[in-house]
Amino acid sequence: MMKVDLCKNVLNAMVAGAKQQGIKSGVAVIAVQAPSSKNMRLYTTTIGEVVETVRGKPINHYGKAQMKIAKMLSTGRSSGVMPVGAEGELAQTGGYVYFTPEAYTIYIAFDGGTLPKEMAVAYAGMAVLIEEYPSDIIPPAGYKRKQ
Repeated sequence: MMKVDLCKNVLNAMVAGAKQQGIKSGVAVIAVQAPSSKNMRLYTTTIGEVVETVRGKPINHYGKAQMKIAKMLSTGRSSGVMPVGAEGELAQTGGYVYFTPEAYTIYIAFDGGTLPKEMAVAYAGMAVLIEEYPSDIIPPAGYKRKQ
C-alpha cells in the first residue's frame, strides 16, 4: 500500500517549490494507481486561488492540473513528452510519471506558473519519490541526491 504520508510529503515539497518559484496561485496533484488496478487515489492541495485571472482571462488551475494527469494516464509518459493524441488532450508540461518498485504508478502534476516553473514545482515532488525509492529510477540530469 502506498504511504499516505509519502503523498503528503510530495505535496508539501511541491508547495515549497512553488513558493521558491514565486508562484502565488496554483494546484498540485498526485494520483496513485495501485498495481493491476484501474482505480486511483487523488491527493491535491492549492496555493492561493484555484481560478486566477491573468491578463483579463480566468485560468482554472485545478482543471489544467487534472488535464495533465489525464494526458499522462493515456500515454504512460510525463506530460509534454508525447504529441497531442485524443480530443481534450493538450501537450502541456507540468507533470511526471513515476513507477515504484511495488508496481504503483504515481502521477505528479502542477499548474500555476510558466511552463519551466511548473516543471520545477512538479520535479520538487518527484525528488521526494527519488529519495524514497533511490534504486528504482535514474534521476534526471542535474539532480543531486541527498547525502
